[in-house]
Amino acid sequence: MPRELGRTVSESRPLLAITPERRWGTSTRAGDTVRARKVLDTLKTRWNEQERRGTEAEGLGGLAANLASVYIGLGDTAQALRWLEEAVDRRAGYVLYLAADPTYKPLHQSRRFRALLERIGLPTS
Repeated sequence: MPRELGRTVSESRPLLAITPERRWGTSTRAGDTVRARKVLDTLKTRWNEQERRGTEAEGLGGLAANLASVYIGLGDTAQALRWLEEAVDRRAGYVLYLAADPTYKPLHQSRRFRALLERIGLPTS
């Protein structure tokens, strides 16, 4: 289970879980692209292993959202959106936070991102 940070309603239920991978997406903008690429390699390896094992769609969806976060940090909008679409397709619960999570702010002006928000019933403004 990923380490969870953030405000909590109770000890066991965080309002917003921040995985190490999601933090990497944010910190990558500070310039550590070599390490971010290693994180991507690790996440992609995990994706391939879980897909081979037949992991439930929602579990893969969370991993897709983490991949998107790192791509955002690297400035690769196309790949970030690709992985967010995968997260939505896999019904990741975290996609409900896309409009509110500041990690995804660099995508807010993208038509493709706004279409994704509309697809899942979130406000686009």
